[in-house]
Amino acid sequence: MTMGSHAVNDVFVLYGALRSGTTLVRLLLDAHPDIGCPGERDFMLDHLEQNGADLVLNAGDLELDRIFRASGLPVPDVREGEAAFRTMLAGDRARSGKKVHVLVLHRELGRLRQLCPEARIIHLLRDPRDVARSSIGMGWAGNTWHGIDHWLGTERDWDRLAIPEERVFTLRYEDLLAAPKDQLSRLCAFLGLSYSPAMLDYAQHSTYEAIDPRLAFQWRSKQSPREIAEVEYKLGHLLEARGYRPSGAVVGPPGVIRRARLALQNKLHTWKVRTERYGYVDPVLVMLAGRLRWKSLGRGAQLRIDRKTQGYLK
Repeated sequence: MTMGSHAVNDVFVLYGALRSGTTLVRLLLDAHPDIGCPGERDFMLDHLEQNGADLVLNAGDLELDRIFRASGLPVPDVREGEAAFRTMLAGDRARSGKKVHVLVLHRELGRLRQLCPEARIIHLLRDPRDVARSSIGMGWAGNTWHGIDHWLGTERDWDRLAIPEERVFTLRYEDLLAAPKDQLSRLCAFLGLSYSPAMLDYAQHSTYEAIDPRLAFQWRSKQSPREIAEVEYKLGHLLEARGYRPSGAVVGPPGVIRRARLALQNKLHTWKVRTERYGYVDPVLVMLAGRLRWKSLGRGAQLRIDRKTQGYLK
């Protein structure tokens, strides 16, 4: 593949756990004159369902997806799974109009590989101890013990896939903050392009501020030794396997009572944040709809929640 001559079927993916910096990297990429990276595209895979031997699109659920609706893409006029994915991808590329197109995914990488085994992956890593802390701020978890769960899920899925090294570019959030031009130059080379200084102008066109190296390794000053030790225990070998050194804090694994307290704290905090943002009625309706498997019960409530969510997004 020569520079700037990417085939139509080339698929590039930015893949990382939520709160790992995917939005920052997306903005940097999209600021390049030859790279389109319009936003999260998990919806392209989330609503493909296995129906016996066939993979099919659940168009109804896709239409309700908040990020899909914000994308401006039409619902595909095909229901076969691979054809529906390719239709959405082609539409996304056409709207971008740039030489290289990058999808942002946080999950379903296995399905992406099934549909596009030729895909090249930018594997974004951030110190999971910072990811855990950031999850609390988003209202997704009530403590770092539970805040690390989605990072663990993303990285365990990565290990299960065993993607060939030649198709992977590993990008560390901390390295990007410390030396943005160097890291972006390497990343652009992986995409078959040259670095553009315009990439660092993203802050002029978004609500994100310029790169700040102080945002790396905040866990060192903002978590207690006990929190750090418990998270490191839960991470196990994956912490060092992803290139992050243990702190040296030593605390035994949380016992039954401690885990019960952490679970209760997690539920109370997430419910408190949810009701403060959305009131009580809509979250209850969505919860009941999920438990009763009665989608129509929570449809209107979820749409109202989605509209309010836009106000919390940066």
